[in-house]
Amino acid sequence: MLKEYLGHLETLSVGVASGVYDIEVMDSLCGPRLINTVKHYAPFIKTRRKEIGYDRYCAELLWLGDELKRRDYSRVPYVPLAQRSRADPSHHNDEPVLSPPLAV
Repeated sequence: MLKEYLGHLETLSVGVASGVYDIEVMDSLCGPRLINTVKHYAPFIKTRRKEIGYDRYCAELLWLGDELKRRDYSRVPYVPLAQRSRADPSHHNDEPVLSPPLAV
């Protein structure tokens, strides 16, 4: 069940990394949950990578958790997405979504 849950979050993360989904929208939908999932399950993900011999397992999920944490969209005081000004640089709209690094 955990593998399926992580797989679902990985799919959403691929959507953000590829530009299909907006990172601010994703943060509004499940940012804190995603950040906490990455925090708590990173050891499992690293172990699973070794078990299956695939070092990119959940790579986008780990990237998105770190990116959401770095950008700190869930700031205090919280401003609902609908009320945020797209022209306001304090909302990080001028920052591009960075692609996760490729494993070598």
